[in-house]
Amino acid sequence: MKRVIYLLIAGLLSLPAVATTMCALEDTTAVILDPSIVGTGRGKYDEKFTWSVTFKYGTIYGVAACLSVNGGNQGTINPDLDAGGSEQEGKYCWCKMTHPASSRWMFGSSYSASNCMSECIVNCGVLVRDSFAIRSVLFGSIGK
Repeated sequence: MKRVIYLLIAGLLSLPAVATTMCALEDTTAVILDPSIVGTGRGKYDEKFTWSVTFKYGTIYGVAACLSVNGGNQGTINPDLDAGGSEQEGKYCWCKMTHPASSRWMFGSSYSASNCMSECIVNCGVLVRDSFAIRSVLFGSIGK
């Protein structure tokens, strides 16, 4: 009976030692996009219609587009939106993460058509840097 108890205790103590194996290609970097971590900085690149947000685990990059498609509420993902980025055809600001992974298009806000793109690029970076809810939605749309 003592022997069985010792075996059970030894088995229970070894449970935390179970590891998960992950396969990755050589020269691949894995990044955990944790929406609970707040960004520390942001950048905007008007000539390329792109934005960036710096986190303690690295920098993510994205693209902005001003489209005629109304997204409704801020942070709404549109899985059917087909845009390349840099479009300036409307007043509705859309944001998409492009690096280190590609997300779906997320609605940012609406502006006047004349200043949508300049405001949109800034808005995408600020939203991703400052909002846990926005990061959760954007990061959660990767690969869907």
